Amino acid sequence: MPTYRPEAVTRKGSIFERLGDHSSVARTYHQLGVLAQSRGEYPEAEQHFRQSLSIFEQLGDDAGRLRAYYQLGRMAHTRGDYVDAERLYREALTLGAALNDRAGIASTFHQLGVLAHDRGDFREADTHYQAALTLALQLGQQASVASTSHQLGILAQQRGDYEEAKHRYSQAAAVFARLDDQSSLANVSAQLGVLAQDGGLNDEAKRHYEQAGAIFERLGDRSRQAAIYHQLGILAQLRGEVPEAEQHFRQAAAIFEQLGDQPGFATTSGQMAMLTQARGDIDEAERLAHQALTIFDQIGDRVGVATAFTQLASVSRARGNDGDAVGLHLLALSIRLSLGLALALSNVRDLADIKNRLGPLAFAAHARRTMDGDALANLLELLDEAVVSAFESGGRHDPTVERGP
Repeated sequence: MPTYRPEAVTRKGSIFERLGDHSSVARTYHQLGVLAQSRGEYPEAEQHFRQSLSIFEQLGDDAGRLRAYYQLGRMAHTRGDYVDAERLYREALTLGAALNDRAGIASTFHQLGVLAHDRGDFREADTHYQAALTLALQLGQQASVASTSHQLGILAQQRGDYEEAKHRYSQAAAVFARLDDQSSLANVSAQLGVLAQDGGLNDEAKRHYEQAGAIFERLGDRSRQAAIYHQLGILAQLRGEVPEAEQHFRQAAAIFEQLGDQPGFATTSGQMAMLTQARGDIDEAERLAHQALTIFDQIGDRVGVATAFTQLASVSRARGNDGDAVGLHLLALSIRLSLGLALALSNVRDLADIKNRLGPLAFAAHARRTMDGDALANLLELLDEAVVSAFESGGRHDPTVERGP
């Protein structure tokens, strides 16, 4: 956490402004942005970063511009504007290369990895993470090595490689403990909660989540606190504790909406859709799933789009409309297979069930609305009972939640 109070930084900025020290004024605005960002006050943070960038540009200060572009990229990333985030990160990367700022390049590669990860492009994410890790190791930056190892752990977990995930989390936690970095330790604890939850260890998962949540609350990190509420909601949902789950999801959604965190709000909306459908309110479930789909589509989150299509397919089946469900599952399946996600197996299972219910001819007629003849032939082969069984025995299982806190 930053050590200066906002009012103290503001007073320093006023002094620099009276002295005509524009460079120090720009750095003060940047620091105020960092402080606002740490409190989860993202609109205020973005305003300060833009103020600093304007002055750095007037001064021709490329190092200052690099820092401002990087932070503005994180702000765009947080609010779900992935296109603008990539543009800003690439501006920072270009400046870092021109300045031979290897530390800045490593940080930017890390963020580009997170961006690709959030979009569901796991191969690109891995490439960027490995580039960041290589530079951080060369520079001896322990904190950066730990942060990127943590992200590689999440990536491994989402691919179903739980042993690799545990190894990466252990590496990261050891470094964060040495550095007494409480916020990052809480991140690891939260992700260990997801890992325990995936393994059916619900009590252990809740312990990890509550431990992380207490730290985030103490640090005033509202964004991550919302992510913990989201995870606690999923855990309560798995236990059949519907009122508690709904309360946690509403807490998470309220904070995400206040912060302008579109990906977080959409993810929680999708989870609430599942909960609402389970208790029989199909119309509300459909509304929430469409709300999530609209946001995911706007921000280019392909993993989220696939999740929303799958939820809408579930809603269609609940209405007795298996025909529409076929097309929605196929759209989700196409995205998940292109991204190498084991969650594609859930779409295969549902499609196989629909095929058995409708019969091959009726199923094929619905599938032809979405795919051509060759693709349909491949799908029918995939849905053969023996192929599905082989896929089940060899495929890895993805986490319930596609994003860690």
